[in-house]
Amino acid sequence: MNNQSAFARHDYIDNDYQVKFFLGNDAIAETYQIITGQDQLKILKLIKPESISIIDLELLKSKLGKYSRVLEDNVISNSILKSFTNERQQFFYFLQDFVVGESLLELINREIYLDVYLASKIANLTLILLSKLDCLEGITITPDKVFLSYLSDELSIYLAPFSLTDFILDETKGVPTLSFVYGLDSNFQQSINSFYSVATLLYRCIVGMLPWDYDIDWSRSKISILKITQLHRASFLLKKSNFYQFMPEELGNILYEALAYEKLDTFADDIGSFIQRYYEFSKYEDYRGVEDKQNDEIIAINEKSVGLAQVAGMKGLKETLQIDVINPLKDRTAHLKYGIQPLNGLLLYGPPGCGKTFIARQLAEELGYRFFEVKPSDLASTYVHGTQEKIGKLFRDARLNAPSIIFIDEVDAILPSRDSDNLNHHYSSEVNEFLAQLTDCNERGIFVVMASNRPDVIDKAILRTGRIDKIIYVSLPDFISRKELLKLLLENRPKEKLLDLDSLSMLLAGYVSSDIKFIVNEVAKIAMKNEQPINSSHFMNITQKTAPSVSFDQIERYDSFANLSY
Repeated sequence: MNNQSAFARHDYIDNDYQVKFFLGNDAIAETYQIITGQDQLKILKLIKPESISIIDLELLKSKLGKYSRVLEDNVISNSILKSFTNERQQFFYFLQDFVVGESLLELINREIYLDVYLASKIANLTLILLSKLDCLEGITITPDKVFLSYLSDELSIYLAPFSLTDFILDETKGVPTLSFVYGLDSNFQQSINSFYSVATLLYRCIVGMLPWDYDIDWSRSKISILKITQLHRASFLLKKSNFYQFMPEELGNILYEALAYEKLDTFADDIGSFIQRYYEFSKYEDYRGVEDKQNDEIIAINEKSVGLAQVAGMKGLKETLQIDVINPLKDRTAHLKYGIQPLNGLLLYGPPGCGKTFIARQLAEELGYRFFEVKPSDLASTYVHGTQEKIGKLFRDARLNAPSIIFIDEVDAILPSRDSDNLNHHYSSEVNEFLAQLTDCNERGIFVVMASNRPDVIDKAILRTGRIDKIIYVSLPDFISRKELLKLLLENRPKEKLLDLDSLSMLLAGYVSSDIKFIVNEVAKIAMKNEQPINSSHFMNITQKTAPSVSFDQIERYDSFANLSY
C-alpha cells in the first residue's frame, strides 16, 4: 500500500483529534496516532471512503458498540463507530487505546521469526487471556490482534477483540485476506477455533511461515479463500519433520497434534506445562549436575559418550540403526530364530557436511568392529585391472579382520551407473568386481556402509537387497541436533552462563553440521579477540556473513530421492 494519507501531521480529524503521526494504511483503513481534546494518546482508524462498500458496516457498528463497553485489563478498548463529513465526503472512524509497544504483526514482519521461548510465551499469555475473558470467547487470533507492551522488562500483551478484516463481505475480492487462514470453519466450537488460531500463530512465529504452503490467489473472494483453505488442509497432511526441524520435540508434538485437530481442548495447558518444564523451572533439565551452594550455579557433569551417543541429535536415524543394524548383529541368535538375517550394507545419502562419515565411524565403535575407510583416490590405479585388484584386497583384509565395517565415501564416484554413455569400459569392470565382492558379504563378517552426496548416479544394481539393504537420508540437522551439536562444540569454551542455545539453534536453521562447526570456531575467534565470553551477538555477527553451504534447490533434489528410503 502507498503511504499517502487523507490527513497530515497537526491536522484535526472531526475537529476533535489532532494528528500526531500517520502510522500507515492498508486496503481498508488509514491508521493515525492522535491526541484527544483531553490530551490522551489514542489510535484512530479511519475507514477509506472507497472501502465502505466492501465491509459490513452495520455489523462493525454493532460490534464496536458491544466492545466499547468492555473494560477489561489487557483488552484494547475502543470507541463506538463515529462519522464526519469533510469536503462533501463522509468518513467513518473509531478510536482504540494506544499501547506503548507494537503489534505482533509488526514484529514478525520485521524479524521474520521469533525465538522459541518468546513465541511460546506470547502464545501462553494469549491463551491465558482467552480463558479468563468471556468477551474474547471464540475470536480468531491473528498477528494484528496481539500487541506487545514495552513499558516494563517483563513481557506483557494486550489483545484487540477484532480487526477490520473480520468485517469484509463474503463476496469481496482484491483485498489481502491472509488472516482468514488462522481460523477453523463454523463446524468447530468457538473455543476450539481460538486455540487453533493460536497454534497457527505460534507455528508462524517460530518457523517464519504458515503450517501449510497455501497455493491461493489472495485476490479471490473471502468466501472462496475460506473454502479453498479448508480443502487444502484436508488434502495435504502435515509432516512431523517440519516441526522438529525448528523447535524442541515436546513443543513440536504439542503443535502437531493441535494443528492436526487433536488435543485442542488441552492445548492451553500443554503449552503452559511445556514452558514451565523446558524454560522457567528446569532451565538445565538436560544437564546431570550438582548445585554449587556458593554461587547458586548449575555445574554440568559430562560423562564421556561412546559410539552413536557421540552423534548429536538424529534420534530417528539412531533408532533405525539400533533396530535394523546393531541389534541383529549383536544378538544374531535371537534374530535368526525368527529368520531375521543381519543386513548386508546400507547407504547414507544427503547433503555434504551432515556427518555421514562420522556416523559410520561411530557405528563401528558402537559395534566394536574394525573400521576400513575408503575414498575414490584409495582405489585409483594407473594399471589395467589395478583398481579391481585393490577392491579384492580391501574385502580380503576386511574378512581377515572380521567382524569389520567397510566404509566407502563418495561411492557415486567409485560405482557410477553403467548405463551412462560416458562410462569407460574399465569402470564397468570395476563395478562388476564390486558387485561380486559385495554380494552376501555379511556371511564373511563384513558390513558395508556407503556414503554419497549424489545417490541418483550410483549404479542401480548396487542398491538392490542382498547388497545394500537399507537406504537412509541424512538430512540437515534438525532443531534438537543443532542444539546438541552446539552443546558439544561449546563445551569447555568460555561462554555466557545463560547463553540461549534454543535461540542459537533457531538462528542456525538451514546450516549443515560442518557449517555449524565453522561458525562456532569463527565465533570463538571474535570472542577471544575482544577478550569476552562467547555470546549471542557473536553468533549474529558471523551468521550474517556466512551463508549455508547447501542451497534450497539441493535440498529439494535430495527430498525427491527420499522414496528410496524405508
